[in-house]
Amino acid sequence: MTFFLISVLAGVLTVLAPCILPLLPVVVGAGEPGVRHISRRAVVVITALSLSVILFTLLLKATTLLIAIPPSFWTWFSGGVLVLLGLALSFPTAWSRLPLVGKLAAVGNRGVGQGYTRENWWGDVMMGAALGPVFSTCSPTYLFIIATVLPAAVGEGLLYLGGFVAGLAVSLLLIAYFGQQLINALVARLGTTARIKQGLGMLLLILGVAIITGADKRFESFILNSGYGATIQFEEQLLERVVAPVAEALPETSTTEAAPSASHPLATALFGNGCFWCVEHDLEEVSGVVSVVSGFAGGAAPDPTYKTYEAGGHREVVLVTYDPAVVSYGNLVEHIIKHGDPTDAGGSFYDRGAAYAPAIYYSSDEERDVATAVIAAVDAAGVFEAPLPTPFLPQAAFYPAEEYHQDYAAKNPFKYQYYRAASGRTKFIEATWGETLNQFNFSTKPMSSENEAPERADAVSFNQDSWDDFTKPSTDMLKEQLTPLQYQVTQEEGTERSGSSPLDKNYTPGIYVDIVSGEPLFSSREKYDSGSGWPSFVAPIASDAVTLHEDRRLFSERTEVRSAHADSHLGHVFPDGPQDRGGQRFCMNGAALRFIPKAEMEAAGYGAWLSMVE
Repeated sequence: MTFFLISVLAGVLTVLAPCILPLLPVVVGAGEPGVRHISRRAVVVITALSLSVILFTLLLKATTLLIAIPPSFWTWFSGGVLVLLGLALSFPTAWSRLPLVGKLAAVGNRGVGQGYTRENWWGDVMMGAALGPVFSTCSPTYLFIIATVLPAAVGEGLLYLGGFVAGLAVSLLLIAYFGQQLINALVARLGTTARIKQGLGMLLLILGVAIITGADKRFESFILNSGYGATIQFEEQLLERVVAPVAEALPETSTTEAAPSASHPLATALFGNGCFWCVEHDLEEVSGVVSVVSGFAGGAAPDPTYKTYEAGGHREVVLVTYDPAVVSYGNLVEHIIKHGDPTDAGGSFYDRGAAYAPAIYYSSDEERDVATAVIAAVDAAGVFEAPLPTPFLPQAAFYPAEEYHQDYAAKNPFKYQYYRAASGRTKFIEATWGETLNQFNFSTKPMSSENEAPERADAVSFNQDSWDDFTKPSTDMLKEQLTPLQYQVTQEEGTERSGSSPLDKNYTPGIYVDIVSGEPLFSSREKYDSGSGWPSFVAPIASDAVTLHEDRRLFSERTEVRSAHADSHLGHVFPDGPQDRGGQRFCMNGAALRFIPKAEMEAAGYGAWLSMVE
């Protein structure tokens, strides 16, 4: 709301620029003394002027949407433009002396003159359109719109632009109504207005420097910790003293949340993924997540606060309580990867430093293996150019953050949305994942009564009757479900680049299933390092798990391997495998496989094949 009000004020101050005031009689028409009305010419010119400013700004905004610009650039851009605006308002004569400003104003003035002489509708439209560049360049207050609209999300940018145009248009309409007398009064008070603009210029100068240096964020933290936080604490104390005794005296009702059943106890997990406001809000949308608490972990200093956690070596994290019968630990790991920037080891979007870097914490070797498998699957899919640097860390002591940080998105929706959009988080994750953002493509969902899988066959004989009724999805559905590399390999007989799949070096116990159907194909027990750069096995998990086909492409005769039910292209089999293990090398594309670690096999419905893993 603050930026919107400043945008409106910027539109009003545009009218008061020394180079604009002489043009006002032309824009609104010099009314007769004592006669108050708004002429047709004034309405047409002001409307055309407003549309001209909007179209000019949207054109600039469109260029930023077409070009990939790092979030850190916008910090310097916004701060730099505000500094320039502050200097221009504080020293207006220096602004008017800029050669570019003079040239643009001269071009606009010629258009205004041509439109004015026509004295018809098209002439008024031409005059209004030509005034757009004049008002934008002659008055430096338009720089504020440049500093706020371009870095912001489209919706927020339109809001600020609308405020600027509204302030400009309403000011011009008022001048048109009151006529020349108001113009004379504005000119007479130009000195006072100049002092107001100089004061505003100094404030914007300070704000710009604060944005560039990061002082604005530190000041915001100070306000939160000393101001809003104190209010929250007072409210909590009041509730404890007044409401709590009354609540204790009341009898228990049926609305009390039931404890989890013994067969499905709740579990907890700890993750770091940048600003915990965003991480908390995103995780709360996941089915099976019971609660999310923002806090700090990983440092040596005890009892950190929002003021001290970074200095104490901690990072912002969230503690997730979830129902493992509904959502698995692997699902949460995948969610964290998809709802942040896992490629950035130096921070998270707008926030820089180790305190904001992503991290996955594990409480057991099984969780570590699951997290490793999910990362490997993402790497194998080729979503990012390089393997993800996200670290796996042992579970650390967790310290909850202050109460005003909990559920921050719900308590401060406007400020949260502005921060999130300006940081670049939303734009990055939507551009990277699209419709698959909230899907689990690289991890296994647990089995539950609401999500029953087909009954699996006996593991020893590996009878795949479970997939006899499998129907291959349509081409359009496959393109939505699979990454471009997965689709190219499985549906177009493509081959991934040697050494590009992390599954090649994955020796975690588990099974490898078809990326399309989920049918078991290979076991980690039959996997070995062939040195080829592709995941290699001495045999499939059962002889009827795959089908073999003659392949005469590439001017040679090879044996293609496809999955039995989904008919996905997997790779080829060669007779150069370990002789003591049968002599065959099943050379597979990692993009065609999904790895399920042993720790997740039971929950994923593959418990019948546990004996074939080790």
